[in-house]
Amino acid sequence: MKSLGSALLTLGLFAVALGAICFFALRLTQGSFTYPLDDSYIHMSIARNLVQHGIWSVSGAGFTSSTSSPLWTLLLGVGFRIFGIQPLLPLVLAILVAALVVFGLDSALRSRGVTPLWRLAIETAAVFATPLPALSFTGMEHVLHFLLALAILHFGARALAPSPSARDRGFLIAACALAASVRYEALFMVAVLGLLLLAHRRIRLAFACGFAAVLPVALYGFWSRGQGWFLLPNSVLLKAALPSGSVKAVLKNVLDRGLDQLWANPQLLVLLAASLVLLSLPRPGAEGREHRDALKIYVGTLLLHLELAASGWFYRYEAYLVGLGIWLVGAGLFDQREHLRAFLSRPGWVRRVAALTLVIAVARPLGQRAIRSLEEAPRASANIYEQQVQMARFLERYDHGRPVALNDIGAVTWLANVRLVDLWGLGSLEPARLRLEHRYGPRAIDDISHAAGVEVAILYPGWFKPFGGLPAEWTEVGQWRISRNVVCGADSVSIYAVSPAAVAPLTRELREFDAVLPVTVARSGAYTKTGVVAALR
Repeated sequence: MKSLGSALLTLGLFAVALGAICFFALRLTQGSFTYPLDDSYIHMSIARNLVQHGIWSVSGAGFTSSTSSPLWTLLLGVGFRIFGIQPLLPLVLAILVAALVVFGLDSALRSRGVTPLWRLAIETAAVFATPLPALSFTGMEHVLHFLLALAILHFGARALAPSPSARDRGFLIAACALAASVRYEALFMVAVLGLLLLAHRRIRLAFACGFAAVLPVALYGFWSRGQGWFLLPNSVLLKAALPSGSVKAVLKNVLDRGLDQLWANPQLLVLLAASLVLLSLPRPGAEGREHRDALKIYVGTLLLHLELAASGWFYRYEAYLVGLGIWLVGAGLFDQREHLRAFLSRPGWVRRVAALTLVIAVARPLGQRAIRSLEEAPRASANIYEQQVQMARFLERYDHGRPVALNDIGAVTWLANVRLVDLWGLGSLEPARLRLEHRYGPRAIDDISHAAGVEVAILYPGWFKPFGGLPAEWTEVGQWRISRNVVCGADSVSIYAVSPAAVAPLTRELREFDAVLPVTVARSGAYTKTGVVAALR
């Protein structure tokens, strides 16, 4: 137990931080526990429909490929099956995985001989800068992605050693398969690892890792195709923003994207720079070789992610890169501590000033990320409560069982019984198909909505401007605006009557609902004006 002291203390700090987030979030949401991302409820809706109706669907009306983390959604389904449909289960599961992350970091550091005080510093920095408290609060898969990426790095570096054990090879292959089932970005790390294994002439292991990672992606893709959907989840396809044009234009676009994301993420910039410096230093012995191999895998993964995937959106997409980078850089600094001590002990103040400047340059973006996540997590919960949860409550009260058009679908499908028409394309196939074919526009939006019998739409109009906007025939009856938005797609959501006949009842319903709408939500639009019903008839 004494050897786990640093891990237990880190977990204690993690628990305090997460408890504070929940406490302040509940104060902002009138005591209603609300996840800080609408996507959390997409996983929950699919898992509930899987348990209750035996169908992989966010809406319950038919198969939908709406999750980019099949394994996490399946784990929630198993949990719902065992413990019942418990809204807090994703949070509990994320907390348990976060604890495994801390113990995994501690185990990896102990295996390298890192002393307890150093372990405590590295683990605390990794937990709060990743940031595990805020990510656990989402109840989503990103904490599990971090854990499995840690396993790939740890066992991958061991597999590159002269005589890897069968146990290490087995754990590595299993981690590759599981990681790709949790986040498709895990394929970047497996690709870099595979190249290094091939360079070391570990051909069979390289192909085994690649096959293990691709297999679950392919199986899910073939199942999805069999249901009439795409090989990849809609969320992956629609967020990919793949470049087009000549080979030169594509390469320029990709490189520009990577540089832009690197500058936009100073925490990754400093971790990349520190990793490259550590790679340039001599590291004798087997442990030094393993650490260098882990740094090579990390640097390659980071660069691929910046070039081909997204970052940001409540800290989650790049979270595993931040946590892994702190672990590797921290362990590398521990290995170089004697050289650092000798460097700083020499006469002269220039070295000390340079070292202090370097520490500040590295710690500042990581510290800012940690503090900002603790501040924003409760506010993000309030954002979802004031916008998506209120949308769900309104639709459950007035449009129970009827078709509605949306572009944010998680909380509504979890809290309201409606027939979903997702005009953004995550939960409906036709909008996604038309978007990918560049044939989406106001006429297609109107045709899809009328074919489904939609009378009410609640949308972010700004999202549809690149496609020519929403149909001119629709009537915007009202708007709800939230303040201090940190996570929603827009500050304001607009409520539309799709047909002229729906204007008067929608106006009346919105006025009635105002009595229970939180006072922190600003109302505007036609329904707030006296005599508007008669004027619109």
